[in-house]
Amino acid sequence: LLYTIKFEVLTMTTKQLVILTLTVLMLIGKGAAKYKESVGACRALDGKGTAGLTYYGDTKCVERCDSDATCTGYVMESTWCETYHNEPVTGDGSTQWRCHTKEQKKESPSYTTSVGACRALDGKGHAGLTYYKDTACGERCDSDATCTGYIMDMAYSVMESTWCETYHNEPVTGDGRTHWKCHTKEQEKEEEETSYTTSV
Repeated sequence: LLYTIKFEVLTMTTKQLVILTLTVLMLIGKGAAKYKESVGACRALDGKGTAGLTYYGDTKCVERCDSDATCTGYVMESTWCETYHNEPVTGDGSTQWRCHTKEQKKESPSYTTSVGACRALDGKGHAGLTYYKDTACGERCDSDATCTGYIMDMAYSVMESTWCETYHNEPVTGDGRTHWKCHTKEQEKEEEETSYTTSV
């Protein structure tokens, strides 16, 4: 009986350790930034600035840069490290160091919804319609710069949906048919160029 009790306690403890280990690994992986390596110490892109360099007498700069939204990169040595902030950085070419530049996360695009299947704004074209036998058109449109919108199969539930369509290379809007909804990708507004006239 004593042996059985000890075995059960040991088994529970082992399970708890496994769960704890998996949880820690998930937390470590979650939200970790990605970095691109270049040769040299990190410097501002114009080569003229140190981009908010902060020196530390330890080797914890990866963790610092992961958790700091203003951090744009780091350099690591065996006993010290440096982080850089508020402007993009790249290696300055000095071969004894490596600059690790944080890759900036791209925000998912926004969509406006209108009634109907997506069609070209003049109502005369299908705007590069592409049909798929799945329900992943939202993800496709997010990652495709040429995609201007998509529709999903309007089944009774998501589980029953079996197809979707994406549209490309020209703006789209719903054609008014109530069975579908057109999701139009909002285009990024280009900065307006300002011209100046100099008079003497």
